[in-house]
Amino acid sequence: MAIYKCTICGCDIVINETSPQLKSEYMGLTYFFYTPECKHIFDASPVSHAAVC
Repeated sequence: MAIYKCTICGCDIVINETSPQLKSEYMGLTYFFYTPECKHIFDASPVSHAAVC
């Protein structure tokens, strides 16, 4: 189990092998999201948000 921050809103997300995750891959990195809306924002413009991380 690990804790990550949502790429968009900054909320903590607990990651483990058994729970489904909202995630996207971009430029060889995996980004995790707190809500489907956060994932949608990232997927619409990954260049804008990946550069911040």
